[in-house]
Amino acid sequence: FPRRSYVGDEFLSIVQELGKERAGKALISRITQGRKVGECILIAAQNDTVDALGIQGNADLKSCFDYVVFLGGLVSTRAKYHGCPADIIEAAQKAERSVGLLAD
Repeated sequence: FPRRSYVGDEFLSIVQELGKERAGKALISRITQGRKVGECILIAAQNDTVDALGIQGNADLKSCFDYVVFLGGLVSTRAKYHGCPADIIEAAQKAERSVGLLAD
């Protein structure tokens, strides 16, 4: 299959518009089935909780993401709890625009 990329910005707005159940179902389908056919999904959200993503009860599905990027204040408050290496967090906090990357 040809590689396809889907980009979703402001995923919380998508969840609010479609409802958590519909948005979550669509997201679960893409992250569980998409790899089989070469899909890449990029989601921008202000919160990485399963509730905000519409995938309550499926927290383990977050491990399907190859990369999680934390921006701004989330570098220190969220990245360290997700296993982001301390040296990356430290370097990100020194940057003019803080960015932290967590790769599985």
